Amino acid sequence: MVEFYALSKDEQIKHIAKQLTPEILGSVLDHTYLKPIGTRADIVKLCREAVEIGSQICIHGSRIEEAFYELKLLKAEDKVDIAAVIGFPLGNAPSESKAAEAIDVIRRGAKEVDMVINVGYLHDIGFYKTNDGRSKPLESLVKTEFENDVKGVIEAVAEYQEKLEKPLIVKVIQENCYLNQEEKALAAATTAKLGMAYKVHVFAKTSTGFGTPNEGIPKGATVEDVGLMRKTIGEYDELTNKVGIKPAGGVRDAKASIEMMIAAGCADKNGNLKSKLRDMFRIGTSSGKSIVNDFKSFQEKI
Repeated sequence: MVEFYALSKDEQIKHIAKQLTPEILGSVLDHTYLKPIGTRADIVKLCREAVEIGSQICIHGSRIEEAFYELKLLKAEDKVDIAAVIGFPLGNAPSESKAAEAIDVIRRGAKEVDMVINVGYLHDIGFYKTNDGRSKPLESLVKTEFENDVKGVIEAVAEYQEKLEKPLIVKVIQENCYLNQEEKALAAATTAKLGMAYKVHVFAKTSTGFGTPNEGIPKGATVEDVGLMRKTIGEYDELTNKVGIKPAGGVRDAKASIEMMIAAGCADKNGNLKSKLRDMFRIGTSSGKSIVNDFKSFQEKI
């Protein structure tokens, strides 16, 4: 048998597509509406589409009650989880404010929190280089405002999770379009370390989709970044490394979705999809319904 990862990209995608169903693909989508001009009608449409494709939704905290009401009308309040963004989209609010916002959206009904890091704090680490240009060991660098910023939210959610006696999820948005390779890896490693330390299910997330990088740099998810993040974090394990990956921004069709899935380590060396896919992988997209419909068409052709 040829090892799965030795196959061509197209062969890998087709192999995984044969194992997927529209329902499985829908389950890993965080169907998203985060435009600043969003109305109640937009949230209603988002909820209805999420029910149709079996996804979660990701919205601003101010719309949680409206979303929950609509889901209740659709008898889907226990089927569609709500994620809310905090510190969005810049991540520059004080760490304490982001922690408080996380608890506020959970109290309103969110089961998942997507927080934006303070990119400036991460860049500050660059000042701690040695004179000859070599980095100090990463463990000595992460004890900075950057780690404390992420820690504040995860710690607050961990404490609140104990009161609820049910698991919550924190997704940490790295905004990779502003980061170099070392910073991307450090951000993912920090998320993983803190999630395991506080026993919170965490995801390292690529992007807000609202970044404004320099020309030539994609503002959303890339396969290369997803692969780097998974390599840095290590293989997902329910007990010892419960850290997922969430590419977000610019994923709009079935092939791109499956390619991201492969890069995130969702298949073993034989090309078999791993179990508990939703716990280890998500896609943040405003094109959830289009992706599922595209997948149906794509699957018919293979």
